[in-house]
Amino acid sequence: MSHIQATIEANYEIFNYLKTNYKDNIFEYTNIIGAGGDNSLGIDIIAEEIFVKHLGGYGKIVSEESGEIVSDNMLYPDVDIIIDPIDGSNNLMANIPYYGTSVAFAREGRVFASVVCNLANGDIFTKQDIPLKANLNKLYFKELIPKKSPKIGLFERAYTSPQIVKKLHDNSIKFRSLGAMALSLTLAYNLDFVIGSGSIREYDVAGGLHICEGLNIYRGDDILIVSKDNDVFANLKRILL
Repeated sequence: MSHIQATIEANYEIFNYLKTNYKDNIFEYTNIIGAGGDNSLGIDIIAEEIFVKHLGGYGKIVSEESGEIVSDNMLYPDVDIIIDPIDGSNNLMANIPYYGTSVAFAREGRVFASVVCNLANGDIFTKQDIPLKANLNKLYFKELIPKKSPKIGLFERAYTSPQIVKKLHDNSIKFRSLGAMALSLTLAYNLDFVIGSGSIREYDVAGGLHICEGLNIYRGDDILIVSKDNDVFANLKRILL
């Protein structure tokens, strides 16, 4: 079994777990502070355990919840598997249907494969050579190709940067803020742009940025700009940087 297939199976298990074990206690905060600095939910830990079970043999797992995890059956010690077990966990806790997972396989700091899954609807995105999209209910993958889009983008963590919000408003640039960074990056193929601000951690963006690798990307210390359109990208850099 390939590392991509194992990741898809892990996502399928989490997807089905949420459908059959929708209990309040899995959405309660634990007393665990994750490696990313946030208080982990019960579902964060459960999802992490599922990923470790499926992926532990493919490399060292670097998780937002537990940090580094080395399995006894690890075959590729030079591979880091960067995971966000639940991307948008607050959305999931609030029953907002926009949450998922993010997995990136890296060697010597460079991501070579990625899988991002929307657990709310089963959409799954993968990339090794080219970006692909399917659904967990019907794993028929098609190439992810930039599409003509409405003049709107996504701005994740907009609440951290009111000055950027004002600049976008002053330039009549429309955006939404949905609350799941990796998922939003996969939508860059359908939108004018995706912006992220504040503390941008590898857990949040490694998988999504790899899927967006063929698009225009700017990553600074506290801002991320992605756009499929050269003119939109240049304009956003001019306005925001």
